[in-house]
Amino acid sequence: MTERSVERLDPAQARDLVRLTDREARWENLPRATPFDGPGAAVADLRERQRAYDEFTAALAGYNRRFRPGYASEVQLNTPLRLGLWCRAVRCLLARVEHDPEVRFPDELVAKAYRLAARIAGRVNKDLVHPTEPPTSTRAAVEALDGLVRWCDEVAADAPVRSTAVAAI
Repeated sequence: MTERSVERLDPAQARDLVRLTDREARWENLPRATPFDGPGAAVADLRERQRAYDEFTAALAGYNRRFRPGYASEVQLNTPLRLGLWCRAVRCLLARVEHDPEVRFPDELVAKAYRLAARIAGRVNKDLVHPTEPPTSTRAAVEALDGLVRWCDEVAADAPVRSTAVAAI
């Protein structure tokens, strides 16, 4: 999913893609039970995660039957550059459906973006600024993602450049 591909979607496909990616984010955002959560927590956790995964995969199959090209999950969103590109595409997607009354606020997508950014922030020792109020509308989500894009750009610019050159033997 790129900004360019999102810009070419018709309104129905954009609406369905928001729903699909929000379901995917819900499944990915579910917390995992720990041994300290008490007896039965692991089983309950597994059931909830399985139910969310089943909902996502059913939605994915339906989406991919209706639309070409089909949706493929982003595998690696573990660097500022990759997360920034993904946030740009999601921001563009949400801006496309902002005024669509059939699209509910995609809170899981925003939570996923901040969860991934927090993981990167901890790894690169950079502060992550959260909005003063959690987004409660699609417009606020677009603005929050815009802030994350800027943060990713700043962190990526500060990252040391890795050489891809191979030393001659």
